Amino acid sequence: MPACNLRLQEPASPHPGPRRGKVPGCADELGLACHRIVPKSAASGLMALWNAALDAGKIGALADSLLSAMDQNVDRYGTALTPDGWDTFVQVQVWLPGNLFAGPPKRVDDPGQRFDTPARFVVSREQYALLGEADGLIARYLEAPFKSGYAREAYRIPGGVARQYRGIAPFRPGRWVWDEGKGGPKVRHGN
Repeated sequence: MPACNLRLQEPASPHPGPRRGKVPGCADELGLACHRIVPKSAASGLMALWNAALDAGKIGALADSLLSAMDQNVDRYGTALTPDGWDTFVQVQVWLPGNLFAGPPKRVDDPGQRFDTPARFVVSREQYALLGEADGLIARYLEAPFKSGYAREAYRIPGGVARQYRGIAPFRPGRWVWDEGKGGPKVRHGN
């Protein structure tokens, strides 16, 4: 196994924290966290995609569009890559701003290490559709790693998202609700 894989400890977010916010239905102000839409999972998400392409010896060719976007926009991501900056590279890879939105932690609708379907009510339709397509391509590539076109397309999409959505989708209280039955915040479905 190559020494520079994403099975290593995840680095902390390079982005300033989203602070605090009020969720309708909850009396208390809550601390906020960043949530990923495409998961980072080493089994099925961004880390799995990177590791599979790395194991195939094709990471440079397959991830070129994302690497290029990161290089062009890294100064906007809250960190800077240095020649020996593997840790900061990993930070950008797993904390890509176009794949993040701000919301309360301990969501009752948190999908864990699966694609965040409630995010469709938090980010733009276009952004959600693009990331959903990337997630599907990652799954196809992991099932058939000899079909490198899946990986190339899976990386092309986050590359485009990284260029277009350079920030974390902000917290908007109207997009959230407190679920009394489950005792926690969740994404409000609908417009």
